[in-house]
Amino acid sequence: MVRCNVACVIVVAFCVMIAPAAFAAETKPVEEPKKEPAAKEAPALIPIAPAAKPGDEPPKVKLSGRELVVERGADRKSLILPCTPGKHVVHNDVVYVACGPDGVAMVSLSGLGAPRLLKHADPGGDVQGFTIVDEQVWAIIVRQEARPVDLSPIRLAPPAPKAAYSETATALMGATPLPAKVGDVIGQKGGRVTISLGSADGLRTDQRVEIFREHEVVLGEGQRAVREETLAVGRVAAVSEKAAQVDLGTDELVRAGSKVRATTRDLTANRLFPPRMAEVWDFNFMLRPFLALGTVGVGMVSDAAVGYRFKEPVHIQLLLKPFGVGLAGDGNIVAEAANLVGSYDTSYFEIGLGLGWSAVNNPIEESALSSDEAAGIGASVPRFEKVRDGLSIAQMARLGSLDGMHLHVDNFFVLYKGEFQYGGTIGSIQTPIGDRSWLLLRGGGGVAGYAFGEIGLRVLVRGNGGPGALFLTPSLGGAALMGEKEGKCTIYDYNGQKTSTVACAQELSYGGPMVGFGMEWRF
Repeated sequence: MVRCNVACVIVVAFCVMIAPAAFAAETKPVEEPKKEPAAKEAPALIPIAPAAKPGDEPPKVKLSGRELVVERGADRKSLILPCTPGKHVVHNDVVYVACGPDGVAMVSLSGLGAPRLLKHADPGGDVQGFTIVDEQVWAIIVRQEARPVDLSPIRLAPPAPKAAYSETATALMGATPLPAKVGDVIGQKGGRVTISLGSADGLRTDQRVEIFREHEVVLGEGQRAVREETLAVGRVAAVSEKAAQVDLGTDELVRAGSKVRATTRDLTANRLFPPRMAEVWDFNFMLRPFLALGTVGVGMVSDAAVGYRFKEPVHIQLLLKPFGVGLAGDGNIVAEAANLVGSYDTSYFEIGLGLGWSAVNNPIEESALSSDEAAGIGASVPRFEKVRDGLSIAQMARLGSLDGMHLHVDNFFVLYKGEFQYGGTIGSIQTPIGDRSWLLLRGGGGVAGYAFGEIGLRVLVRGNGGPGALFLTPSLGGAALMGEKEGKCTIYDYNGQKTSTVACAQELSYGGPMVGFGMEWRF
């Protein structure tokens, strides 16, 4: 036991002696070699969130007020919506949020960043939710409708036959499906069209119907396609089992054989700017008789026109404007102008130029007696030019639609004795006051020897503005005619004594209240 203890002490002492030297050898500083500057490294691309793995759960979407919150595990990002949200649905990394009357907000979830707004759209109604049909998101829209309350006894109607609806439209929850069947136009009478769709096809009263026709389009390399042209969108006025009548707007014309289908598009009827009539003749006249005040006589300041509107925006017409005749004890007057006018004619304006002939009744100049007639008299007597005529140049312009709201002006100039003289102006303002009626304000005058002003009511009594249409226009106002007649002028000397009587032209005018009547016929 003693030997072991002595040996252990010797070993421990030896370890204590060599331990400081060993420690000093480990901590001794060593001169580091001189380092070369390291090359600059390219910046690394660091993801802002961990990459999604095939087994990861889809992000969670929550709505809190107007805030849309997207949670991916512990990562949370949000977006403030441009509307007050309701129900929502997630499809193909896009969140569709129903905003009621404010439409639909679409938010993208693609990528790992914050959600971003793709689009804020208005599908045309109060959006209440969504449904997915055939991998397509459909909005559920609610519309309000007001109808009169019927107090008559309730009668149960027989169940309507099952309509042929499209599967996609039927899938819209809460929405009224539209009939998918396409029908034909049977004919048109006035502003109503008869079609081959009825209640058996799902059509109902007050539903909108699109009338269209198809055109074949050659695309080249043996390829062809069909292009649709919308002619009108009308409202169903009456419906039977296999047919219906559809109301159209003024100047909306369709042909038998055109296609029809139910639609939600807006009606195309437009009072202010109805479509242009083409390939139609137009004959119209306006009679304005009046009684001559201050004398015994009658007169009229009328006008008439006949023209043709081509398929192209071209209008050719013969104008007899004005056509004035006066019969009175003081003398008779004729005031006329006729012009052939060609114009560029569209739905929104028309502008044209024409040539013709015009009478000139009003005095443009005056002359004294000849030297032989005035010899020894000491005074001259004014004489007016007698009724003259000359080449007429017509200008016409219309701003607005022919059967809508417009301003129409006709200007006339007369080439007389090598100079252009102002002939006169006739202008009118038309504004619609109903579906088939217009208020007219019209007037004018000029050196042809006429003047008038009137207020009238233009009414479409037959047809719809195309061939066969008939317009009637009663009016109230006043009219006058001016001219000159052959007469005798008395010559007096310096003492006031009558010396002789010579032939001369005397000014003549008369007018009074008038009642007008007009008619326009298209064929």
